[in-house]
Amino acid sequence: NDDLDCTVAFEYLTRGIRVQSAWHPLLKMEWVSGQPLDGYVRSHLKDSAALIALANNLQRMLREMHANGIAHGDLQHGNIIVTEAAKIRLVDYDGMYVPSLAGHNCPELGHRNYQHPGRTAKHFGPYLDNFAAWSIYVSLVCLSRDPLLLDELQGGDECLLFRIFDYKNPTRSRAFAALERHTDPEIR
Repeated sequence: NDDLDCTVAFEYLTRGIRVQSAWHPLLKMEWVSGQPLDGYVRSHLKDSAALIALANNLQRMLREMHANGIAHGDLQHGNIIVTEAAKIRLVDYDGMYVPSLAGHNCPELGHRNYQHPGRTAKHFGPYLDNFAAWSIYVSLVCLSRDPLLLDELQGGDECLLFRIFDYKNPTRSRAFAALERHTDPEIR
């Protein structure tokens, strides 16, 4: 959609890639210069204002997408590119929901460390990014207040602060326990 600041131009190619004798479709996307979310967070870890600004940009992006009835479907560190101007650009659209897909199943379930553990292919609608967005937003706000959490919780390895284990077993989660006992009341 050309109206969304967070998306990039792409072209759908029905004969995109040939594997043995079968052609498969693919999306040819505009190149986006910037850092993947996890790299941007690590390089700005000691810049609280930059992380809060990124969290606010994430909120704006989601409001814009919701207003258009669109969801990315796989918000995660590798699919969110942060430009030099700290603008969020999304890549990898194969799980994207658009209104014309209402009633269909989701073609993919997204990265396990950013998705609700109960998500299935039947969950496919404009609400699809809510859980991942909250996970990312909370991680950014917590890291803006205590950058040491990234290493303490071994973030940056396929996640920011939370992993699928944390979502499936919140009472046994190291991440939730660390946040609940933190000295900063905003993090708690």
